[in-house]
Amino acid sequence: MNQEKLDIVITSNSPGELYSFVRPCVKSIKALLPSARIILVIMPCQYASGREIEVARSFEGVYEIIFPEEFRAWMFKNKPPKGITFAQKGVLLYLGGDLFQAGLLAKRLGYRAAAYINDRFGWNKLFSRFFVADDRMAAKAARKRISKSKVRVVGDLMADGQREEVSKEKWGLDPNRPVVTFMPGSRSAHAKHMAPFFVRTAELMKEKCEAQFVLGLSPYINLASLEKHLKTVPDSMIKEGLGSSARLSVENGQNYLISQAGSRLLIMDRAPYEAMGVSDLILTIPGTNTAEAASMGRPMLVLLPLNKTEVLIFDGLVGIAGNLPFVGGGIKKLTAYVLNRLVKYTALPNIKAGSFVVPELRGRLTPAQTADKALGLLQDKALLERTSTALRAVMGKPGASKRIAEEVSHMLNMSGGPNLL
Repeated sequence: MNQEKLDIVITSNSPGELYSFVRPCVKSIKALLPSARIILVIMPCQYASGREIEVARSFEGVYEIIFPEEFRAWMFKNKPPKGITFAQKGVLLYLGGDLFQAGLLAKRLGYRAAAYINDRFGWNKLFSRFFVADDRMAAKAARKRISKSKVRVVGDLMADGQREEVSKEKWGLDPNRPVVTFMPGSRSAHAKHMAPFFVRTAELMKEKCEAQFVLGLSPYINLASLEKHLKTVPDSMIKEGLGSSARLSVENGQNYLISQAGSRLLIMDRAPYEAMGVSDLILTIPGTNTAEAASMGRPMLVLLPLNKTEVLIFDGLVGIAGNLPFVGGGIKKLTAYVLNRLVKYTALPNIKAGSFVVPELRGRLTPAQTADKALGLLQDKALLERTSTALRAVMGKPGASKRIAEEVSHMLNMSGGPNLL
């Protein structure tokens, strides 16, 4: 007897959602429903790095990828993607992008729709299920008058990253010396400024401690771009002590950055969880990696430098106005100033806990003050141990992607499909 065709259509867009949400869900859905086709729709996104398609292609289990321009043509010009005949039975799973457009896409396909929500609810009538991380978000759904029958507490998807201990020796690191990992972001505009900033921070820390340094390179930034950023550091940035240049060196098959002052930073390329896993302390900018590091119990110092407000990315009208010639830079600067006064936390574990589980530095930052703060944290081993325990408690246990896969399977059954459990 022929098995009925089933499609799971997943929507996503930004780098963080693609790696932290889509990747574990694809793995769990494919394990539970091996015969289902997983079709990934990458929606247009102002936060895009330009390498989303390349990264998505590395996810084992994805049957087809629909590009942002194909999605636009499909939704606004009624031109479906070529070469794909969708199954009559399926489920749409929203893991990022525009919630309304995802709901409309489900209607167009004739599928039930589910959404993983970690911030804003909306378009309730278009979705059969809302998956949330915790009881706090479930209570928020209730305040939005979403029926309890639609809401499922599944846990935090960002806790589904790598939990196993990572060996320092595997990467040629001394297990008896602390490791400081720098994470300059997943967008080129951020890495352009943060990579030199972190190289200078490493130089200053090296003068006062025996730490080993790692640069965790995002899957969305390639080595060539990193090398270019560190070869072309503006003289003004160097003179003001805001950054240092570095050259790329290959030793025993591993990539290193060698700064002009002689500091060495091991580059861990496309291995974000291992870069976090070997660390005793992480220095990073805000983003999903703060939640992933927290789920691994890795202490961190989170930086929000406002030295270059023009490279910040904003949603909505501010995002559009901020890109206007002549006036855009001023709009971003004013917005950053206002938000910095209004927003109490930027690190995701702090937001989730409602308290400063990990320290944050914000404003016009320098490598010198960053190095001093990091050294103070690194030398307080008792504080690092307490922070590690607190972070794991805040993020909760892994398993959200598995629970989402089970719910998706139930939704297929509700639609009259075969019993796939």
